[in-house]
Amino acid sequence: MNTILIITNSADPHADAVINKIKNSNLVYRVNTDELLKSFSFDVQISNNLSSCGFTNPLNHFLDINDVSCIYYRRPEKPSLVYNDSYSKLVIDEAWHGLFHLLMNAQDKKWLGHPHRDKYASSRIVQLNTAKKIGWKVPPTIISKDASKIKKFATQHPFLAIKPLGEKGITIDEIWVPYFTSKLNASELLEKSIEEISATYNYLQAYIEKKNEWRITVIGDEVFPCIIHSQDSEAAKTDWRTVDFNSIIHEKGVISKKFERELIQFLKELNLPFGAFDFILTPDDEFIFLECNPNGQWLWIEDLIGSPIAEAIAKWLEANHHD
Repeated sequence: MNTILIITNSADPHADAVINKIKNSNLVYRVNTDELLKSFSFDVQISNNLSSCGFTNPLNHFLDINDVSCIYYRRPEKPSLVYNDSYSKLVIDEAWHGLFHLLMNAQDKKWLGHPHRDKYASSRIVQLNTAKKIGWKVPPTIISKDASKIKKFATQHPFLAIKPLGEKGITIDEIWVPYFTSKLNASELLEKSIEEISATYNYLQAYIEKKNEWRITVIGDEVFPCIIHSQDSEAAKTDWRTVDFNSIIHEKGVISKKFERELIQFLKELNLPFGAFDFILTPDDEFIFLECNPNGQWLWIEDLIGSPIAEAIAKWLEANHHD
């Protein structure tokens, strides 16, 4: 019972980087979920005198879930198909749901990226309240479809940040348009009709002016701060994800031990071993918490400034594979 199971997709460089840092590669069993209808598979058999549940990889190596000690749920994707017909969605969705039925039979394992815990920890409301509990400052926030409450909020803040609650984008004229944070003058919102504002729930925050932005990656008790000089680029000022990250200066940051302990405590409050934190540093050198991604991207930071995040994740998996 000491196998490290990595659940991801076939084109995930983050998983590649971590696997390369695990000293004993024989401990690792990788499942690419996009290949579950092709070269990977899973099987479950249960009867009164039989219980078998596990995966088979392209080398025909079967892994029983009972032989797994910890799981890195990195970036799974729905299975892909080489054909396209009216049954393809059903075929894909059945495979996808079957995967989760299997994985929920592994609740007793050590998880880095548990899908249910991550879903809970991704709640904007849970995160903001946890940040307040830690003692961090957060932007004034409203989530509502009540036009009168939205407009009252807009009168209190000259500029607003409009953010998605969960949707990643929208398809317009068959073109995928990602949904990023946008900045809006409050006066523009006040001019909008009640019908437009109340069409759905709006996630708005007071726009906070930035000196720079920080992505702080935490795994266990290891903390890797990175300063992102987003304000040096006009296109990146509101949301640096809209531009090529290579065009923005990144540098290693230094934070206090107290701040490090608070970051670690935040993850403990949400029962997470990993978190990718986003903070604003204001022109007055005050940190403002934005959010924490419980399974966020980090490889570009390692590539740009050399923070050994893959090694830290590998060490966490190795430390937990025999617990």
